[in-house]
Amino acid sequence: MVIDLHEEPFYGKGPEVDPDVIRRGQAKAGTTHFHTFATAYVSRRHRRFTLALTRVRAHESMLEVADRLRQRVAALDIAVEVYLLDRQFWTYELQVAWQEIPYIMPIRRTGKIGTDGGTRPLFDLKASQWATYTMSPKHQRC
Repeated sequence: MVIDLHEEPFYGKGPEVDPDVIRRGQAKAGTTHFHTFATAYVSRRHRRFTLALTRVRAHESMLEVADRLRQRVAALDIAVEVYLLDRQFWTYELQVAWQEIPYIMPIRRTGKIGTDGGTRPLFDLKASQWATYTMSPKHQRC
């Protein structure tokens, strides 16, 4: 089961009625404001089957979003062997909460240039390999 985040660029002034529908993110396509959605899907024979979709509001954590999608897929009575999560879900909060749930997720590069802190040394490895990295709460993104 793949859980993916989608950001659609938003240009203009946010709605006053529900300002929480626009989420800030890293600059892309000339803006830092996006309509954000998350999907859960399976891929079979090179075809994508979306099983759940949810809007991601500005105040929501990635754990809330991933849990909501996981619950919606569970309601469909589909057995999931492993979750493949998008890089945006790489948070301390999710990793603590999902300790018993099998998942694979790419890591983010953290740490200052020229230091051995964070995950930066893992990106300098020359060959593919498994490595252990213990994340601490200070890496939690807001």
